[in-house]
Amino acid sequence: MGDRRRCGTRTPRFSANRAIREYTEKYHLPAAQRYLHSTENRAALAIELVDVQRRIDDHWQGIYFGKLENKDSDNGYHFRLQVYLDDLVSDAVRNELFADQSDGLPAERYPMTRGERLVGAKGWMFAAHVVSERPAEHFTPRAYAHHPELAVPLECPPIKWQR
Repeated sequence: MGDRRRCGTRTPRFSANRAIREYTEKYHLPAAQRYLHSTENRAALAIELVDVQRRIDDHWQGIYFGKLENKDSDNGYHFRLQVYLDDLVSDAVRNELFADQSDGLPAERYPMTRGERLVGAKGWMFAAHVVSERPAEHFTPRAYAHHPELAVPLECPPIKWQR
Protein backbone atom coordinates (compact mmCIF):
# COMPACT_ATOMS: atom_id res chain seq x y z
CA MET A 1 0.00 0.00 0.00
CA GLY A 2 2.84 2.42 0.70
CA ASP A 3 3.99 2.13 -2.95
CA ARG A 4 0.74 3.41 -4.43
CA ARG A 5 1.16 6.15 -6.99
CA ARG A 6 -1.25 8.97 -7.32
CA CYS A 7 -3.22 9.08 -10.52
CA GLY A 8 -2.45 11.96 -12.81
CA THR A 9 1.04 12.84 -11.62
CA ARG A 10 2.44 12.43 -15.12
CA THR A 11 -0.70 13.06 -17.10
CA PRO A 12 -0.53 16.88 -17.39
CA ARG A 13 2.92 16.66 -18.91
CA PHE A 14 1.76 14.35 -21.71
CA SER A 15 -1.91 15.17 -22.04
CA ALA A 16 -3.84 15.95 -25.20
CA ASN A 17 -4.70 19.32 -23.64
CA ARG A 18 -1.04 20.30 -23.64
CA ALA A 19 -0.61 19.18 -27.25
CA ILE A 20 -3.71 21.06 -28.40
CA ARG A 21 -2.64 24.21 -26.54
CA GLU A 22 0.89 23.99 -27.97
CA TYR A 23 -0.33 23.48 -31.55
CA THR A 24 -2.86 26.27 -31.16
CA GLU A 25 -0.26 28.71 -29.84
CA LYS A 26 2.58 27.74 -32.18
CA TYR A 27 0.75 27.05 -35.42
CA HIS A 28 -2.97 27.78 -35.60
CA LEU A 29 -3.03 31.28 -34.05
CA PRO A 30 -0.02 32.53 -36.07
CA ALA A 31 -1.58 31.06 -39.23
CA ALA A 32 -4.87 32.82 -38.47
CA GLN A 33 -3.01 36.10 -37.86
CA ARG A 34 -1.10 35.69 -41.13
CA TYR A 35 -4.37 35.01 -42.95
CA LEU A 36 -5.96 38.16 -41.52
CA HIS A 37 -2.86 40.18 -42.39
CA SER A 38 -2.83 38.86 -45.96
CA THR A 39 -6.48 39.73 -46.53
CA GLU A 40 -6.22 43.36 -45.40
CA ASN A 41 -6.50 46.10 -48.03
CA ARG A 42 -8.67 44.05 -50.35
CA ALA A 43 -6.30 41.07 -50.04
CA ALA A 44 -3.40 42.94 -51.66
CA LEU A 45 -0.77 40.84 -49.88
CA ALA A 46 -2.54 37.56 -50.68
CA ILE A 47 -2.71 38.54 -54.36
CA GLU A 48 1.00 39.48 -54.29
CA LEU A 49 1.97 36.15 -52.67
CA VAL A 50 -0.03 34.16 -55.22
CA ASP A 51 1.74 36.13 -57.96
CA VAL A 52 5.15 35.40 -56.39
CA GLN A 53 4.33 31.69 -56.16
CA ARG A 54 3.15 31.65 -59.77
CA ARG A 55 6.35 33.36 -61.00
CA ILE A 56 8.47 30.91 -59.02
CA ASP A 57 6.52 27.94 -60.42
CA ASP A 58 6.91 29.31 -63.96
CA HIS A 59 10.66 29.97 -63.75
CA TRP A 60 12.03 27.55 -61.15
CA GLN A 61 13.18 24.99 -63.72
CA GLY A 62 15.17 27.75 -65.47
CA ILE A 63 17.37 28.42 -62.44
CA TYR A 64 20.81 26.87 -62.64
CA PHE A 65 24.22 27.22 -61.06
CA GLY A 66 27.37 28.14 -62.90
CA LYS A 67 30.94 27.98 -61.75
CA LEU A 68 31.62 27.52 -58.01
CA GLU A 69 34.99 28.72 -56.75
CA ASN A 70 36.45 28.46 -53.28
CA LYS A 71 39.66 29.75 -51.77
CA ASP A 72 41.12 29.00 -48.38
CA SER A 73 41.22 31.84 -45.88
CA ASP A 74 42.88 32.07 -42.47
CA ASN A 75 39.78 30.74 -40.71
CA GLY A 76 37.73 29.00 -43.40
CA TYR A 77 36.86 29.51 -47.06
CA HIS A 78 35.66 32.17 -49.46
CA PHE A 79 33.09 30.83 -51.93
CA ARG A 80 31.93 32.54 -55.13
CA LEU A 81 29.08 31.15 -57.22
CA GLN A 82 27.39 32.08 -60.47
CA VAL A 83 23.59 31.73 -60.24
CA TYR A 84 21.33 32.11 -63.26
CA LEU A 85 17.79 33.06 -62.27
CA ASP A 86 15.89 32.89 -65.56
CA ASP A 87 13.39 35.77 -65.37
CA LEU A 88 13.08 35.88 -61.57
CA VAL A 89 14.22 39.02 -59.79
CA SER A 90 17.23 38.29 -57.62
CA ASP A 91 15.38 39.25 -54.42
CA ALA A 92 12.88 36.42 -54.99
CA VAL A 93 15.57 33.78 -54.47
CA ARG A 94 17.95 33.22 -51.58
CA ASN A 95 21.17 31.28 -52.05
CA GLU A 96 23.17 29.55 -49.37
CA LEU A 97 25.84 26.94 -48.75
CA PHE A 98 24.67 23.87 -46.88
CA ALA A 99 26.57 21.06 -45.19
CA ASP A 100 24.55 18.12 -43.96
CA GLN A 101 24.90 16.63 -40.50
CA SER A 102 27.70 14.04 -40.54
CA ASP A 103 30.31 12.44 -38.33
CA GLY A 104 28.72 13.96 -35.22
CA LEU A 105 28.85 17.49 -36.65
CA PRO A 106 25.61 19.48 -36.90
CA ALA A 107 24.25 20.74 -40.20
CA GLU A 108 25.63 24.14 -41.23
CA ARG A 109 24.05 26.88 -43.35
CA TYR A 110 25.77 30.00 -44.67
CA PRO A 111 23.78 32.64 -46.56
CA MET A 112 25.32 33.92 -49.76
CA THR A 113 25.37 37.62 -50.58
CA ARG A 114 24.40 38.85 -54.03
CA GLY A 115 27.20 40.67 -55.82
CA GLU A 116 27.59 41.94 -59.35
CA ARG A 117 25.29 41.05 -62.20
CA LEU A 118 26.76 38.68 -64.78
CA VAL A 119 27.30 40.50 -68.05
CA GLY A 120 24.99 39.44 -70.86
CA ALA A 121 23.14 36.90 -68.73
CA LYS A 122 20.18 36.63 -66.40
CA GLY A 123 22.43 35.86 -63.47
CA TRP A 124 24.36 37.17 -60.54
CA MET A 125 27.54 36.42 -58.66
CA PHE A 126 26.95 35.31 -55.06
CA ALA A 127 29.59 35.00 -52.32
CA ALA A 128 29.94 33.70 -48.78
CA HIS A 129 32.68 33.43 -46.18
CA VAL A 130 32.48 30.10 -44.37
CA VAL A 131 34.13 29.60 -40.99
CA SER A 132 34.14 25.86 -40.38
CA GLU A 133 36.31 22.91 -39.48
CA ARG A 134 34.79 20.95 -42.37
CA PRO A 135 36.47 20.53 -45.74
CA ALA A 136 35.16 22.80 -48.49
CA GLU A 137 33.67 19.86 -50.41
CA HIS A 138 31.12 19.31 -47.61
CA PHE A 139 29.32 22.50 -48.68
CA THR A 140 26.73 22.42 -51.46
CA PRO A 141 25.04 25.53 -52.90
CA ARG A 142 21.27 25.61 -52.92
CA ALA A 143 18.58 28.14 -53.82
CA TYR A 144 15.12 28.60 -52.38
CA ALA A 145 12.25 31.03 -52.87
CA HIS A 146 12.08 34.14 -50.72
CA HIS A 147 9.52 36.79 -49.86
CA PRO A 148 9.33 38.45 -46.43
CA GLU A 149 5.69 37.35 -46.04
CA LEU A 150 6.00 33.89 -47.59
CA ALA A 151 6.27 30.87 -45.28
CA VAL A 152 9.06 28.84 -46.85
CA PRO A 153 8.97 25.87 -47.29
CA LEU A 154 5.32 25.52 -46.17
CA GLU A 155 3.84 27.80 -48.85
CA CYS A 156 6.62 27.51 -51.41
CA PRO A 157 8.64 24.30 -51.03
CA PRO A 158 11.02 24.05 -54.00
CA ILE A 159 14.76 23.96 -53.32
CA LYS A 160 17.31 23.86 -56.14
CA TRP A 161 20.58 22.07 -55.35
CA GLN A 162 23.80 22.29 -57.30
CA ARG A 163 24.55 18.79 -58.55
